[in-house]
Amino acid sequence: MSTDNGTDESVVVEHDVALAPRTTFRVGGTADFFCAVRDEQELVAAVRYALVRDLPITILGGGSNVLVRDEGVRGLVIAMALRGRSFHEGRSGAIEVRARAGEVWDELVSDAVQRGFWGIENLSGVPGLVGATPIQNVGAYGAEVGSRIVSVEAFDIERMSARVFRPEECAFGYRDSFFKSAAGKRFIITAVTYRLSEVGAPDLSYRDTSEYFMERRIEPTLSAVREAVLTIRRAKFPDVDRVGTAGSFFKNPVISRARYDKLTRAYPSMPAHASGAGFVKVPAGWLIEHVAKMRGVREGAVGSSEHHALAIVNHGGARASDILAFAARIEDAVYRATGISFEPEVQVI
Repeated sequence: MSTDNGTDESVVVEHDVALAPRTTFRVGGTADFFCAVRDEQELVAAVRYALVRDLPITILGGGSNVLVRDEGVRGLVIAMALRGRSFHEGRSGAIEVRARAGEVWDELVSDAVQRGFWGIENLSGVPGLVGATPIQNVGAYGAEVGSRIVSVEAFDIERMSARVFRPEECAFGYRDSFFKSAAGKRFIITAVTYRLSEVGAPDLSYRDTSEYFMERRIEPTLSAVREAVLTIRRAKFPDVDRVGTAGSFFKNPVISRARYDKLTRAYPSMPAHASGAGFVKVPAGWLIEHVAKMRGVREGAVGSSEHHALAIVNHGGARASDILAFAARIEDAVYRATGISFEPEVQVI
């Protein structure tokens, strides 16, 4: 590995940097060029560095929803290290928090809960950085971050200028947004503002959270909801600090109600949740466990988690190609039995 300080750039660029240690899967090759940016000035310098040399740009956040291919990443990988968050009063007396893209998401959630602000507690424990939350429209336990976003600040690579997006411009969908589209990929998210509230009500719409409080017969206070979500997540998903995984590998597929009704003849216990007029969302983890029969299955260094079939695990020594092959086997088994196609939630770069 070598570095290039350049004479006209205010950012240090490294060459041939291993990316595996920078992702929770802990696999993958190297980046041809790599730099971490701590403020907007360094971001501008990094983008100019790439444009002058005609290098493609890849943005890397916390590495918790990424699978780096074995051959690595061509061009410049920019790691977002912009830090800082501030709480202030917003419109109609609401509380707003502006967080820069490099802030750790769960630290922000913890801070909000400790201050007594409702709105993002159901998203406790989600790994990764703030900058990724609008891109994926991160969701868990009945909540989606898009419903709490006031604005998204981004840097336009083509125009070399900043832009602020309103929620309606972000086109939030299920694990989707404008920023995942071809047009949206020219924007690098630098900060996000969320709307919170000092007065709130617990969202126990998700079965696991409602059962948690029913079984324990305790009051669902703000701090209790956060602890409930963290407890449920720990029981279901491997700890990314100890196990190589990116959590949920696939999105939950959305199919027509008519198609679901036909499938329940063969699988009468198949669960589903309403997802718009005439459509339902089927839990991918249920399909992997009960249709593909692949919960806890291991092939060499790769397998599905014993606790949650939706999580693919690197048990140590796996290659990205091994993980992709295992994922393909899961997809094929489910498709052959049901005709349902899976879409990865994990970004492969």
